[in-house]
Amino acid sequence: MSQERIEDSIETPWWGEHDQRYDEALKRIGKNFTILDIACGNGFGAFKLYKQGENVVVGGDISEEALLYCRNKYQKYLKTDSFDFRKLDATALDFNDQTFDAIISFETLEHISEYEKVIAEFKRVLKPSGVLLLSTPNIAVSSPDGIIVNPYHVKEFTYTELKDLLSTFSTCSIGGQQYIRYKNKNSRVTYWVEKFLYLRGVRRLSPAIKNAIMQMSGVPHFYPRGNDYEIVWPTEQVAKCLTFFAICIK
Repeated sequence: MSQERIEDSIETPWWGEHDQRYDEALKRIGKNFTILDIACGNGFGAFKLYKQGENVVVGGDISEEALLYCRNKYQKYLKTDSFDFRKLDATALDFNDQTFDAIISFETLEHISEYEKVIAEFKRVLKPSGVLLLSTPNIAVSSPDGIIVNPYHVKEFTYTELKDLLSTFSTCSIGGQQYIRYKNKNSRVTYWVEKFLYLRGVRRLSPAIKNAIMQMSGVPHFYPRGNDYEIVWPTEQVAKCLTFFAICIK
C-alpha cells in the first residue's frame, strides 16, 4: 500500500475537491450514524462528519504518523465512544460484522493492490442497508495512456472496472466529480489566468499573490474551494471527470 496525503491547508490544489466530497457525504448520512472514515489522512473529514452530523465516527488509517497528527489536532474532541482515530488496515478491518451505518472511502482504492479484499471488508462491516461512499480516480482522465502517472497509485479504474468491482452491493450509482468554477461564467480570461498561475515557476508564487491576481479577474481564490465542484451522474459527463464518486447500498 502506498501513502499519499493532502496537506492540511485550504491553500492547496486538492483541498476543495476533498472538502466537497465530505459535503456530499453529509447530504446522504443521517444523524446518530456510526461511521468509518477509512484512510482518514489528516482527519479533517472525520471531524467534519462528527461535528456536523451528531455521529459516532472512527477515523482509520494505516499510517502512525497520520494518526498521531489527528490525535494531536483533535485531542480535545476525542471520546472513545463517539470520536476516535485508530490504526486500521482496509484489507482486514478490526471490527465485527455489521458495525457501521456508513463507510467513507475517499481516494483509497487506488493505493491498494488487494482492492477486492477492501470492498469485501467494507461490505462485511456495513449494517444491512448501510451506505458506502467512495471516490477514486478515473484512469481515462488521470492516466489516459493507460500507464498510471501518479507514483503513489497502484491501480486506477475504468468506469466498467469500478462498476464490476462494486456489483456485489444491492444498488450502486457511479457519478463523477466535476470542476465547475467556470461553468456559469462567460469570461475566458480568468480561466487562462488560472492556467498561467499553474505553470512551472509561476506556481511558486505565494498563495496571497495568486489570490490577489485571481481577485482582479473576478474569482476570490486561486485554489479551488468546495463550491467549485459538483457531482454529476449522466454517463457522458462522468466519462470526462477526473474522479469517480460512487454511492453503494448494501
